[in-house]
Amino acid sequence: MAAARAAHPDGLDEYSIIYCEMIKRPPTRDDLAIACRRLEEMEFVGIVERFDESVKLLCSTFGWEVPAYESMNIAPVRTRRDGIAPDILEALMQANALDFELYEYAKSLFSRRLARMESAAKPG
Repeated sequence: MAAARAAHPDGLDEYSIIYCEMIKRPPTRDDLAIACRRLEEMEFVGIVERFDESVKLLCSTFGWEVPAYESMNIAPVRTRRDGIAPDILEALMQANALDFELYEYAKSLFSRRLARMESAAKPG
């Protein structure tokens, strides 16, 4: 049975309320610390660029059998970094600096958990 979400008088759900509050101010280092802690609390963290390894870690984490699947990278062609004006790129990097730090933290967490899984799978 799904848990009921508290309704806001304006008809917004709790996630919409949180989002509205979040966009009222820029993120802080405290927000980054909270996000990193929350990632640590997650049973599983995957990285899309390491999809195959993420599937294996997901299955290992929850005791599932790795399914047979075909990886189909059908993403459209993206703008290359060198196709963005340097001043625009710098502004984007600065505006999203904490997001990049969180992503690096997530990749590190993923790598540690993957290494732990792989070492546990090796015959002792």
